[in-house]
Amino acid sequence: MKKILSLLLIVISVIVCKAQEQKIKEILKTPKVGAMISTQGTVHHVCHCSGLRCLIADKDYNCLEVEWGDENKSFKQSLKGSIIKVSGILKTKILTKKRVIESIEHAKEHQSKLKIREYKRILSWMNKHKKEKYTNYYIECISFNNIK
Repeated sequence: MKKILSLLLIVISVIVCKAQEQKIKEILKTPKVGAMISTQGTVHHVCHCSGLRCLIADKDYNCLEVEWGDENKSFKQSLKGSIIKVSGILKTKILTKKRVIESIEHAKEHQSKLKIREYKRILSWMNKHKKEKYTNYYIECISFNNIK
């Protein structure tokens, strides 16, 4: 069993190392769902409830949510304002208009200005295009490093 776990860790490490680093804007412009990706950004929000999610953004405030797939791991609140490099798998989740509105209210409770702005941008897009659902991209985190 230990040999299998060791081998699995080696394989994951090799995959993570091979993930070519991309800018957040590039990931959002041409998303490759299911692909191993690596990017970096400033942490603007860490989920207060569980720490399972954080929101990173580049200098132009292009945002990408990062989420641990493992419930035993979490992002610490102290990461806010730090620049992190994240490696993981690009995934999607479908947001309904109701969920976006609830997320805006939740972000207001936690005073997360960038999260509020991002959800308002999504809601505006949904209203403009008369859509009830929105495809949101996020990274299922395998590893991250605190750069600054």
